[in-house]
Amino acid sequence: MLCEFFAPYTLDDNAKGFENHPPMRIRFVDLDGRFHLHPFVYGATRTLDMTTFKTHWTPNPDERFPIHLLRFFGVKEGRIFLLGTDKWGRDMLSRILYGGRVSLTIGWAGVMISLVLGILIGALSGYFAGAVDLVVQRVIEVLMSVYFGLVVILSFIGWTGLARVVRGMILSHRETQYILAARNIGAGTGRIMARNLGAQHLQLPAGEPHPRHPRHDPGRDQPELPGLGIRPPMTSWGVLLSEAQNLNNVVNNTWYLIPALFVVAAILAFNFVGDGLRDAADPFSSN
Repeated sequence: MLCEFFAPYTLDDNAKGFENHPPMRIRFVDLDGRFHLHPFVYGATRTLDMTTFKTHWTPNPDERFPIHLLRFFGVKEGRIFLLGTDKWGRDMLSRILYGGRVSLTIGWAGVMISLVLGILIGALSGYFAGAVDLVVQRVIEVLMSVYFGLVVILSFIGWTGLARVVRGMILSHRETQYILAARNIGAGTGRIMARNLGAQHLQLPAGEPHPRHPRHDPGRDQPELPGLGIRPPMTSWGVLLSEAQNLNNVVNNTWYLIPALFVVAAILAFNFVGDGLRDAADPFSSN
């Protein structure tokens, strides 16, 4: 994928003052009702509603930027955000294109490696049979057991960070007045832990990051294992979708869900291609 050619902006481009900008509308008719053969977008004026403290963007008729199709919906002057921007002012369309290259490349590489190894080793195992088949099958069972063991181990060590956060929260509230009152009326430890401490203080406020995944550098909002996963300045569709896990982002900035449409489109495309190849190779497979 030629992201550098198709993306309107580079991956690390931050538009200051355009944080959480909604998608711009491509226009052929200006605000005065005049038709233009060349598509364009209006610049936007940012205002803050002091009652609701919400940001509003209104088209600025004094800033009209023609779109140059040879630059893949780019503009020579001003800014254009066809799919909006994120909280850092980064163009969502550019990030989706760059992220698609990473996600699709990793998927293709994983499938091709698994396909080649599966066909080659499976064919050798079936052809030679005997001792070769016995060794191959035992190796497969060992690898499957190792994979299952890694999942179990990671599950058992993944609770440590959350346990420290919960411990600090409980310590800060265990001697408060309402806990002492609950003890004085005869409430048991289980009730205090479940009803008073658990229900009241272990719930995260809306919009706050999970204790195991605090906010940090741009592009690193996804949970990942130490030393693994995508690191800045790279991105992927998974990284973009992780930003949509915050309910406040989705409610206030619905365009954060746009990467999900690309994921769904890619999955459907692969399914349709797979069905077509199957029907072409075996016309009777659908019967």
